[in-house]
Amino acid sequence: MLLKNSQTRIIFISLLIFIGLARLVAVLANTPTIHIEAESANIAGSAISVTDASASNGKYLKFSESDSSSSPSGQAVPQGNLPGWRQVFAEDFTLDAPLGSWGSECDGSRIAYTGALGTQWRSYPQCYRDTYQSRPYRADQVLSVHDGILDFHLHKVDGQPAGANPSPLIKNGSQYQTYGRYAARFRVTNANALSDYYVAWLLWPQSENWNGNGPGDGEIDFPEGHLNGTVGGFHHCLFNNSQNCGWANTNGATFDSWHTYVIEWTPQAVRFLLDGQVVMNYTDQSNIPNTPMRWQLQTETNGPGDNNGSGNLELDWVAVYEPI
Repeated sequence: MLLKNSQTRIIFISLLIFIGLARLVAVLANTPTIHIEAESANIAGSAISVTDASASNGKYLKFSESDSSSSPSGQAVPQGNLPGWRQVFAEDFTLDAPLGSWGSECDGSRIAYTGALGTQWRSYPQCYRDTYQSRPYRADQVLSVHDGILDFHLHKVDGQPAGANPSPLIKNGSQYQTYGRYAARFRVTNANALSDYYVAWLLWPQSENWNGNGPGDGEIDFPEGHLNGTVGGFHHCLFNNSQNCGWANTNGATFDSWHTYVIEWTPQAVRFLLDGQVVMNYTDQSNIPNTPMRWQLQTETNGPGDNNGSGNLELDWVAVYEPI
């Protein structure tokens, strides 16, 4: 096409610029937002690390696309370090596992579940008995992984209530570390029907040094309580497990809503956090454990067993850290 004068050429060029800008706006509108976060930040979803040799203090940036909408609880599993903490384990249960795959008759060392990124879990076998009623743990009939959750289907098995007690291998093939931060996000469905069920998600000492009514090297329980009741938590005294040196004040929080539960264990303090708020801060160092412990997601029975109700504890994710 021949443009006969400068005015026509200007109009034509302006039209081309307008069309180009319109296409650019359309592309940007369909491009996901990219978040730039510091190395120690909470990173949602997958991330790409870009090393910059000129960055101060050897830091680098992580570029990630937020994906909390795909999380069953609406909050994605944390990825990356936190101030003072190095992440050593994270699990968001993206690899399905059918009912029956978690259980065994009497092999406590068996790897019961392997996650999508190679994470590993054990679970108490059927020959292990729970705390209050000495009923068998039945991971084979309780635990499955689907739709991005670890599902504890709490119901009667062989005529009596049954729970399950899984535990992650957090680093180097071990369940144990000395000091750490342990985070879990879960909720309970049909809580009013679960009066026979109880959680005490706890840190338990490797030494198994039994003293009186409990382990002499400490026990830290959070959350703890009947699933049809309110959230509690207890820090047991060293050498006298029957006494509590600290307890959580959750202001009547219940298990039937999504909550994030955190234990922080350092040489200086044992802290419990509920949805980011400190609900216990124990600082008497003479009663703080200082030997390796493992994290057990102990979900058991504590009641007469006359309730035929059932429900589900839905665990969205867990994350574990060590002190930096």
